[in-house]
Amino acid sequence: MSHTYPMEFTMKVNMDNAAFEGYDVPGQKQRELRRILQNVEADMLISNAGKCMDINGNTVGFFKVVDEQGRELT
Repeated sequence: MSHTYPMEFTMKVNMDNAAFEGYDVPGQKQRELRRILQNVEADMLISNAGKCMDINGNTVGFFKVVDEQGRELT
């Protein structure tokens, strides 16, 4: 029998930098967010918390998975 545990995924991305510029190009913001989410998906195979990096290598946010007490899951 498997048990489920209450947990929460949080991700924050700051979009006021060059990686999100180019609003005249349709879908630019969405493409960069998709790329960041794909990287977070890969990172979560290793860790339940980490930094979100834009295409230029800048830290633009974070992600984490926590339990019901707010503790990071290991």
